[in-house]
Amino acid sequence: MLSLLTSKLGRMLSGLLAGMGILVGVFLYGKQTQKQKQKVKDLEGYKDTREKIDAVEINTDRDDALDRLRDNNQLR
Repeated sequence: MLSLLTSKLGRMLSGLLAGMGILVGVFLYGKQTQKQKQKVKDLEGYKDTREKIDAVEINTDRDDALDRLRDNNQLR
């Protein structure tokens, strides 16, 4: 084992493995960062949607509700 680490081939392999380890580490870090950014973006979208839902007036009159749905093209 010691002779492999001291040989030229062993040093080249250890350098190659170290380089591959760095590349894998950078890839995984980028993947984690992108996942966090996507989660924040999804939560912001949810917040905007929730604010729009909360801003809608509650209609107890059926005709007013139908008019509102018709105006927003949400009536089936």
